[in-house]
Amino acid sequence: MSDEHKPIQPDLHAIMNDLAHGLDMIFNPDPKNRQNGFALLVFPFQPSLKNRANYISNALRADMLAALKEFIARNEGRYMSPENQTPC
Repeated sequence: MSDEHKPIQPDLHAIMNDLAHGLDMIFNPDPKNRQNGFALLVFPFQPSLKNRANYISNALRADMLAALKEFIARNEGRYMSPENQTPC
């Protein structure tokens, strides 16, 4: 199994699940009308072979990846607005 598809590291699993549950309750107080998606990334400041970036999200994986790609593109100045095809 490659690193990108492994579960959250065991030492972070419970903490990240608890945080994700709390964030979801704050951002989406009405579970029948969820409006906000989020992704929580946790990574070591000094990477090693045993530590890696971990994420948890309340969205589908494909939606979370699309949101992260848009975030990166906007921050790198590469995002083109669909409305007017001009950089944001």
